[in-house]
Amino acid sequence: MDKPSAAARLTAGLGSLAAMLLAVAALAAPAPKGWTITSLGALPSQRHFSTAEAINNAGDVVGWSTVFDPAANADRAYAILWRDGEMLNLGEGSALSINQHGTVAGSVVGGLSLWKDGQWTHLGMGGAPNGINKFEDIAGWEMGGQNHAYLYKDGVLFDLGTLGGATSTAEAINDRGQVAGWAQVASGGNDHAFLFEDGVMKDLGTLEGGFVSRAHDVNNRGVVVGEAWQANGNSIPFIYDGTMRRMFQTTDCCVVPRAINDHGAVVGTTNGNASFVYDDGVVTRLESIPAVQAGGWTQLIPNDINDRGWIVGMGRKGPLVSPAQQEWFAFVLKPPA
Repeated sequence: MDKPSAAARLTAGLGSLAAMLLAVAALAAPAPKGWTITSLGALPSQRHFSTAEAINNAGDVVGWSTVFDPAANADRAYAILWRDGEMLNLGEGSALSINQHGTVAGSVVGGLSLWKDGQWTHLGMGGAPNGINKFEDIAGWEMGGQNHAYLYKDGVLFDLGTLGGATSTAEAINDRGQVAGWAQVASGGNDHAFLFEDGVMKDLGTLEGGFVSRAHDVNNRGVVVGEAWQANGNSIPFIYDGTMRRMFQTTDCCVVPRAINDHGAVVGTTNGNASFVYDDGVVTRLESIPAVQAGGWTQLIPNDINDRGWIVGMGRKGPLVSPAQQEWFAFVLKPPA
């Protein structure tokens, strides 16, 4: 293949610089109007808590909510499905992922399970099911002993191994069967982001002199997003589509992309107490959206975004103090129609 000319390289470089400057400027840009935000509620308890973990393109949302148990002097978690305006209690445990057919993967009493046709089917193992695709393949990490990423496919559990270290975690799986997460490397035991496909765990590397990276999601185009730590320990957003690179320029600390949809829109957290959506080269702070402010929300933690641009997660309306002193509610935030 011919190498690009100097003029072509200059043009590409100027285009990349313009995109980065646009992202930086967008952090200070007025938030767009027309968004709506809805609290999904929580189970009745002394202190309300619920979180939405995932959403499919039909608008079905899964997560969990807690109820205080006086006998145990502790909160008990219950898997929740929000569908058609109703909050369905699926039993004790947590629901962590849902596919486009409405099948839910959860960690409930009885272990790793699938919920469909109104009932749970236990899969005979433990572990956190962080992702499920349309074929009901599940990716997550197995608890007990040395924690390893796994792929559950066609009734068989596959240990995905590590990158030479002791542990690994699978965070997401797409409909192509690609799995993204992170795993320890042999040198220093640091975490590196990985993409698992065709039976091979690929080390995606690190950025800007850092030693740590973690992948949090992969869409159906095979694009991976996550965080990479610089040498000073600050996390920056990365995107991988064959090459790992910084997603956008920002002076914010601790930027963690959490999810990406098939259109390339990304949601995540920043500075430890704020959140963002990155779409078409523009970064928007979710807390700056007029509807969010009008609703009294002070902090949002987004966990997923579907192809309609609907964002789900957990949020609070109180002051920015210890999370243990606040009530949190699952939410769905919808962009302008």
